[in-house]
Formats: sequence, C-alpha cells, structure tokens
Amino acid sequence: MIAHVKTTYKTLPKFYQGMLYSTVNFIDKHITDPVQKKELYAKLPIHDVTIEEQILYFDSHCDLRKTEQEIYKKLKQEYKANQKATTGKKEKKKKKNPVETNPVELEDHEPEIMYLYKINTERYWTPDDDLQNGPLYSSVKDQDGDPSPSSFQVGRLENGIAIMES
Repeated sequence: MIAHVKTTYKTLPKFYQGMLYSTVNFIDKHITDPVQKKELYAKLPIHDVTIEEQILYFDSHCDLRKTEQEIYKKLKQEYKANQKATTGKKEKKKKKNPVETNPVELEDHEPEIMYLYKINTERYWTPDDDLQNGPLYSSVKDQDGDPSPSSFQVGRLENGIAIMES
C-alpha cells in the first residue's frame, strides 16, 4: 500500500513562481484596459492565500501535462531541428572561438578590436578577425573577472597556425 505524503511548502516552487510571474507579465504587457487589468489581477492568487492554494489554482486552471506534450515538446523539437539545420551549414573552426571585446590600446598603437583565439584551454587574443595572420597577445582577467587581452605579445598567427615566441 502506498501512503500519500502531504508536502508542505515554505515558498512557492519555482515552476509555479514562473507561471505566476508570466501571468502577471502577460496581463501587464498585453491588457490595455485598466479595469480589465484590475479584474484579472484580483483573480490571481497573489495576496492572502496559502502556497497550497496558489498551487491548486494553477493546477486547476492549466492542463500542464497536455501543455507539455502538445506545445512545449513540439516547440523544443522544432528548435532542435532548426539548430541542426543552421549548424550543419556553418563550417566549424577547430578550437578557435572569435569573441569581440572592447577596443584596447596596445603599446603605441591605436585601439583595436580583439578576437579570442583558443589553443586547448589557453586563451590568446588577436586583432585579426579571420584568425589567420597577425600578432597573438596573452589573456588576463579584467576588473570584472572576464578574460581580456594584455599588451604582452606572446606569438603570431601564420595561416591560422599559432607560432609562439620563446
């Protein structure tokens, strides 16, 4: 025999919080009549209700299993199919990830836009957006903890191959 255990919640579970916030946002953004807005907000379980009553409200007003099966899973499948179609057309570069950063001033040169070049797990930066030919600079962390180029040149790119200076 299976005993049903009643779960008590201290706060509204995240799934239901998301539903509540989405509903409030929808009313705020898409309902223009202030009287209708007020009526819809009054129907929502926001004030003077228990968490269990809030959960019961969404469970009784939404068929979550049907929504997941008929809407969410289909949208997810379409999204994955579109991702495969777009990534299949793009050519992949081996371990090179161009990332545009803020312009930085290197030595006595004018500010340049730098692009991230990865070799295994090491990050380097180059001003060459094709990642083919140009100087390579070491990577440091900026004040926010994000990787950024240093002014120290550690090598160069020749035909997409990194040649490090010793």
